[in-house]
Amino acid sequence: MSLPNLPGNHSSLVSHEARSCLPGCVSSRRRSWLFVPGLDSAAQRRGIASGADVLVADLEGLTAPEDRQAACIRAVDFMAECRQAGTVAAVRINALDHGGRSELEKVIEGGPDAVLTSQADAARHIEELDALLEACEERLKLPLGRTAIVPVLASPLAVVRMFDVLTASARIKAAVLAGERLGFALAMEHPDDATALRHIRSRFVLECAAAGCLAVDSAHAYRDAQSLEEDLAWARGAGLKSKHAVSEDQVPALNRALSPAQ
Repeated sequence: MSLPNLPGNHSSLVSHEARSCLPGCVSSRRRSWLFVPGLDSAAQRRGIASGADVLVADLEGLTAPEDRQAACIRAVDFMAECRQAGTVAAVRINALDHGGRSELEKVIEGGPDAVLTSQADAARHIEELDALLEACEERLKLPLGRTAIVPVLASPLAVVRMFDVLTASARIKAAVLAGERLGFALAMEHPDDATALRHIRSRFVLECAAAGCLAVDSAHAYRDAQSLEEDLAWARGAGLKSKHAVSEDQVPALNRALSPAQ
């Protein structure tokens, strides 16, 4: 069991293995994370068939605003389908003040293993989500603390405050680096080029290790197999064990490259 995040007692004191094991995970495999549209059941079925270790129903970037309420209802069934397939089931909600609060009230009915949030610029954002999750778990009589929080770091401020964000709740088992969004925020010439962010990706590994959570690497946006293999080789060398896929086609390569050595 994870220790509470007491003042002056950062959760880096908790073992990495205990902190990074997501609820519902039937094994220690969390190599590949695939985001799928919240309302597209066909894309969700392809995601399950891909063999991704973690599937995320995305109510933010991959779901149109007018579809989000229907997607919340669909997400409940999606969670059940993931569990039947032995896959970790997660959902990304919008910022709490921009629909995320009502989304959480609905999707929690499906018992997601993790809730992802891109509202991660400060520890208080995580603390507020933690409190809401506890209230939802109490209402549904779920085990308190069972739902993990996964911050999606997508802004310069989130990177600067990374350690404080990652230690804001004992629910944090993993964090995702949103490289392309960060690249746009930094006005990079090629914001989808993850190689230009290697200095930040290296820091991300370090900060996640210090916080005791799993570092989920930025996606590789280019579709050619050779550049993906080169990026995965760099990621392995940097100590990364998990990565976000941009499509189900990338999942087999991620799983092969990031599987522990036998």
